[in-house]
Amino acid sequence: MRHFTGSSGVVYTYDESATIGDPGGMGDVYEGHSADDQPVAIKLVRLRSGADEDRIRRERELDIADRLIRARDDGSSVSNLLLPLDRAYKANDLFIVMARADESLRALLQKAQPDRDEATEILRQVAAGLEQLEALNVVHRDLKPPNVLRLGERWLLADFGIARDTAQPTATYTFMGYGTAPYMAPEIWNAQPATNQSDLYALGVIAFELLGGDMPFSGPDWDDFRRQHLTEPPPDQSGLDPLLRRIVLRLLKKHPAERYGSASDVLRALGPRPPSQSAAQDTLAESLARRERRNTEREAERQRADAETEAVDALRIRARADLQEILRETEEQANEVHMGVELTGDGLRPWRFRSQGNDLLVFLVFDWRSIPTGDDPVIAAGSVHLAENPPAANFVCELRPGGLRWFLYTFRASAFMPDYTLGPIDRPHGYLQPVFAQEHPWRPSGGNIWHKEVEMLTAERLLELLTAAIDKDDR
Repeated sequence: MRHFTGSSGVVYTYDESATIGDPGGMGDVYEGHSADDQPVAIKLVRLRSGADEDRIRRERELDIADRLIRARDDGSSVSNLLLPLDRAYKANDLFIVMARADESLRALLQKAQPDRDEATEILRQVAAGLEQLEALNVVHRDLKPPNVLRLGERWLLADFGIARDTAQPTATYTFMGYGTAPYMAPEIWNAQPATNQSDLYALGVIAFELLGGDMPFSGPDWDDFRRQHLTEPPPDQSGLDPLLRRIVLRLLKKHPAERYGSASDVLRALGPRPPSQSAAQDTLAESLARRERRNTEREAERQRADAETEAVDALRIRARADLQEILRETEEQANEVHMGVELTGDGLRPWRFRSQGNDLLVFLVFDWRSIPTGDDPVIAAGSVHLAENPPAANFVCELRPGGLRWFLYTFRASAFMPDYTLGPIDRPHGYLQPVFAQEHPWRPSGGNIWHKEVEMLTAERLLELLTAAIDKDDR
C-alpha cells in the first residue's frame, strides 16, 4: 500500500495492484481509501520526462475541474459531472482523488446489452452532463464509454484531461487531433477545433452502441476510422424504435450544423415519450425515420464525392509541382549551353520559355479538367506550342502504380485519311485543349485516324522542342 496527503490535509492510501478501468491515457486509476476508510479512486498522472505537453494537459484537467467546483459552489448544476474530491503533488506526480464509481459504461456494455428504457435513461443522463458542460463553456472532447461512470443511480461524465474552454481562443492549448478514434467527429478528423457539436457526435456513437450493441464504425486502423467517419453512413438500425433511430442519425450527421444545436435539444428530443401511440402515429414515426436514413445516406455520398475531389485536387497540386521541377531543370540545362532562357508562369498561368527578348519559343498550357477514372488515369494535361503555332505535342500526367508520371504524347495522321483536320499530316503533332478533351479516353491507335506515341516527359525531350522552336523561328 502507498499513501500521500491531499491538499485538504487528508491522508489517502492506494493499492498499485488494484487498477480501475483501462490503463493508459493521461494516467492510471487505482482503488484507494481516505483516512476514515471511505472508498475513493486515485488517479495518478505522472509527468513523463518533464514533457511540456503532459504538464499542460494535466494542468488543464485541474483548471477545468476547479471551474466546475466553483460553478457547483455558485449554485450551477453539475449533478452529472464527476468532480475531484482532493489532489496532491508528490515530486513530478499528480494525484487526483475522486469518488469511486460503481462501474463505467464500457463495463456495462461488456456485460450485457441494456434494454431500450435503460439505454434511453443513460443517454438522457449523458446528455444532461453535456448540457451542464455547455452552460459552463466547456467541450469535453473525449466522450466515450470509459469516461461515463455510474455512481449509485447517476451516470456522470469524467476525465477532463483534454477538455477545452470555449471562451478561450482556439489556438490556446487545443490539442488538435486528440481523442479516441471510434468517437471522433468528422471535423476533428479534418483538424478543425472541437465544439459542443463534436461532443454530440460522440454521444451519437455512444447512443448507437447502447441501442444496437455495436459501434457504427469499427476501423480497425486509424485511416479506416478517418474514412468511415468522414464518408460512410452508419449502418441501418431498422429494428430500433423510429424516434430513437432519428435521434441517433441526426447526432451522427457529418456536418456539425446539421446535428442538434445543443445537448438541451437532445434532451427535448429524447422525451418523455407518450405511454402509447396510435397505429397512424407509429406509421408516421417509421416514415420519418426512413426519410432521415435516406438523408444520411445522401449526405455520406456527398462527403465521399467531396473527399474524392479533394484527393484529386491534391494529386493535381503534386503533379503541377512535379512538372514545374522538370521545367526548371530544362531551363537550367538550356542555360548551361548559353541559350539565355527564362521560364515564367506557375501552372495556373501558362508557362512560357523566353530567350533574348523573343517570346516565341515553347508555350505550355496546364489543363485541370481531366478527371481520373479506372480506365483513364489522366490527372492533368496540357499542350506544347512552338511559338504561337498549333500544338507540337501534349504533355499528360497519369496516376500509375508507381505514382504520378509525366508523359509526352505525339500524334501522326493516318495516310488513309486524306480529310484529316486535327493536325498537320506531314509531322507529329499535339491537340488543342478542346480536341484533346474530346478525344478522351483514348481510343486504340490501330485502325484509327491517328497513331499515338508516348514517351517520358524529360528535360532532355523539352530541350529538343526548344531547339525545334528556334529552328522554326529562324526559318
